[in-house]
Amino acid sequence: MPLQTRRKASQRLQSYPILANSKFVAHASNCYTMSHWSNAVKCNGMDTAKHASNIKIRSIIDQDIVDIAGWMPQVALWQRYGLTSEKITTLLQQAIDHWDMVYIVEHQDPKLAIGFAWLIRDSMFGKQPYLKQFGIHPDYEGQGIGKQLINRVEAYCKDFSDHLFLLVSDFNTPAQQFYQRLGFEHIGTVPRYVLADVDELIYHKRLNG
Repeated sequence: MPLQTRRKASQRLQSYPILANSKFVAHASNCYTMSHWSNAVKCNGMDTAKHASNIKIRSIIDQDIVDIAGWMPQVALWQRYGLTSEKITTLLQQAIDHWDMVYIVEHQDPKLAIGFAWLIRDSMFGKQPYLKQFGIHPDYEGQGIGKQLINRVEAYCKDFSDHLFLLVSDFNTPAQQFYQRLGFEHIGTVPRYVLADVDELIYHKRLNG
């Protein structure tokens, strides 16, 4: 089945709208829920402090994988987890093939996928949504894009669950603070889940009240 046809079928089955508005995190075999990194870098020749007002949120397409695989490996956070362009491409293609919900933040000028959120509907305890991967291009940090993207994920999840789970690396203090500001709570720890020297922190947010 062609990709576009399969995606349309997936949208009908999951009953989610394609909305215009606004990580890569650890999970099981490839688990890192890190959203915002503290060390900004220059990617794809773009200047820092870009204005991110001209953005929209939509479902993923093939070109987005190329964009994301282009800038993510340049970030120290992802480098620590050994994420190369090839690995990122494979993982995101798996998300599409499995009909997982992947939101993309698209910047209009220049055209570029500057953020994404990969959600698995029933990965946590076999029935609760799990934010497997989440990332924002470092040139666009601090502009509220991450919050808009999380809000979109939460709105989608509220249609079928009262909970949202994710993991954050123990060293990623900016991400921990980010999720805490959005109402997530640290409820547990998985020692050495992905890397031998890193513990993954379990974060949870109760939705719908």
